[in-house]
Amino acid sequence: MVRAAGRDLRRPAGGVRAARDTHGLGGEDELVREALDALGVPAARVPELLAAHGVLPIATRTRTVDELLDVLAPHLAVAGHAERDAVVTVDSAEQYEHFHAATFGDYYARVLPEERRADFYRAVGAAARRRQDERGHVSHMPVRLWELAQREEFVAGSGTGPLPA
Repeated sequence: MVRAAGRDLRRPAGGVRAARDTHGLGGEDELVREALDALGVPAARVPELLAAHGVLPIATRTRTVDELLDVLAPHLAVAGHAERDAVVTVDSAEQYEHFHAATFGDYYARVLPEERRADFYRAVGAAARRRQDERGHVSHMPVRLWELAQREEFVAGSGTGPLPA
């Protein structure tokens, strides 16, 4: 069990997993699926289309606290972490269109021919605006700030110890 300042960092149920479907899609992936569906790609075919273009869904790449601790523990001591829910809201479809393009570039858009990509970004913006209108937000996700320290045995064995005075 990993502890920080006497607190158990592992959650009883193995950590919170990002909401995702059986294909590993969730969060931004859902907006992409909705946008592609609006452009004529049946929603049921989107996972196959993403996979065919090497697009690994964001929700699949999201790790739980437990999974991150497993990765970090061999190299770094976890002193603690803080977590908050980041909520994404928009005032317009165009605002989210710009956000998606700036954040993801052509990561998702590459599944379409170049001449359809502007339509794709507009469709993502429209999907985000619909969500904003229906839910009062586009999405939300956990954001964690980790406080880490080097493990002494790792530092001693790696030649990365303190510099000489």
